[in-house]
Amino acid sequence: MEKIEIAMRIWPVLITAAKKRKKLTYSELGEQIGLYRLALRHGLGVIQDYCLENNLPPLTALVVLQEGGKPSLGFTAAPAGSENAVWKTVWDYTWPAGNPFLSPPNAPTYWVLACNPKKWAVDRFLADGIRSDEWGVRKSDKAKFAPGQLALVRVGVDQRNRKERKGRPKLAAGIYAICQIESFSYAGSGTPSKYGNVHPRGWPTVPISYLRTFENHPLTIEQLKAKGSNLSSHLLNGLQASSFPISEPDFRTVVELMGLEFDELGNEISPDDLKSTTIEKLLAKYSDAAPSVKERVSRAIERGPIGAIVKKANNYQCQICSALGQSAKGFAKPDGVPYVEAHHVIPVSTMAPGSLSHANVISVCANHHRELHYGTTTIHDLGTAFQISVHDGIVQVQKHSAQ
Repeated sequence: MEKIEIAMRIWPVLITAAKKRKKLTYSELGEQIGLYRLALRHGLGVIQDYCLENNLPPLTALVVLQEGGKPSLGFTAAPAGSENAVWKTVWDYTWPAGNPFLSPPNAPTYWVLACNPKKWAVDRFLADGIRSDEWGVRKSDKAKFAPGQLALVRVGVDQRNRKERKGRPKLAAGIYAICQIESFSYAGSGTPSKYGNVHPRGWPTVPISYLRTFENHPLTIEQLKAKGSNLSSHLLNGLQASSFPISEPDFRTVVELMGLEFDELGNEISPDDLKSTTIEKLLAKYSDAAPSVKERVSRAIERGPIGAIVKKANNYQCQICSALGQSAKGFAKPDGVPYVEAHHVIPVSTMAPGSLSHANVISVCANHHRELHYGTTTIHDLGTAFQISVHDGIVQVQKHSAQ
């Protein structure tokens, strides 16, 4: 793995630590990005140089040794003995959004994964109902993939003969699946597949999960050309590459032509990912995800442990309905507990200070929750309360205290 790739993975983890005013040991950092601690020094060196060249606080000071709790000898951006002052500088700095090691700076979040059915029998693969796999990607793209990005599987001209098709009909060129990227790229194993050729060992590879498949009713290229004349030429005519990025408008057009809701794409978040000790890791993992995937992460966290605490503290009532003098309790669930939802006032995907605290969560009914997400509401932070403007009035709701 190249140094710049390691730096790309480390950066969002350190930014999250800085915003939470935390430090990380080398082992903790390695665990979060899936690398051995000895490999971290390459990426940390790149980040240290970047901060020095751009007059930024030395972000890598937050990575410390298990014994002693201070940076290693490889940290040279500040003199020994100044750690406390350096940490404060890093924590107090307002770090901008984005990852400077993504290339280009505005990295793509939408991809086309190109498939040649003569080399890989995508029809048999999809017919077998497999929902997770790996995909070898273009070498020049390998540093641009990140968890939570979305992709189309584009099948090119089917040049197989009848024997190679094993009696199956020829595939029309078109879009056959929508996928989610599940991690950064890594060196593939080169393990043979019964569906056809794979890239050699060491080839850049990403794991994918299939969100929707259309083996029996694809969106053909002919349909795309007829309905989406403004789409990119690469999407319409193909490209001699296993992967290439496309714009959000192009991706959105394809998704809508397939009859899907663009804003609802993405995998459900596993309950195991919602333990309070893993929320920061979850947000760091999906920092470069597609917006719809980030929204799913945010909603899943709202249904997590902090939300449960706030709902219980508010006696399972909608705080907005209560402030408006309306009926504040919903229907009773099978366990007898009234139904209510939790809402993060500051979206957790921003990782702004306080976004993960109890004080940022309010309990609301389903109707007001949808209005907060999709309506024209305004919210002002009054310190111990939020002033919220909704369609039926302006109210103040008290913040929850974790005490």
